[in-house]
Amino acid sequence: MVHWFDATPGIYQLKNQFLRFALVGTAATVTTYAVLIVGVEGLHINAVTASVAGYLLGIVVNYILNYRYTFGSDQHHHVVIPKFLAVMVAGMFINAAVMYTGINWLGFHYMLAQLAAVAVVLLLSFTANRLWAFAD
Repeated sequence: MVHWFDATPGIYQLKNQFLRFALVGTAATVTTYAVLIVGVEGLHINAVTASVAGYLLGIVVNYILNYRYTFGSDQHHHVVIPKFLAVMVAGMFINAAVMYTGINWLGFHYMLAQLAAVAVVLLLSFTANRLWAFAD
């Protein structure tokens, strides 16, 4: 017979892993914006170029921290990286779709649409990374 408390450690582990995932995402976002601001304000480079550089560095930060800190993976990088990048690309398209739907179909302000997109992508990318990209 399974009791309710038998599943509790799994729930706590999942919750803690999700919180670590969200924290890693925050670190990657801060990295992205830092590179953007330093690039534009400090180095006087084109904003689009700085944004792309920041986004790429954010992906690297996201991967490294999720590999070690969030999921504690011991898989070979050549196995995990393609799956991780596929999740990142899918997240980008999902973000765009939610933004488009929120703004054009639902009439949301773009900031509210972005908030909804972040929530959707956060949940879907956590699930995809946990169950596929970083799964043993």
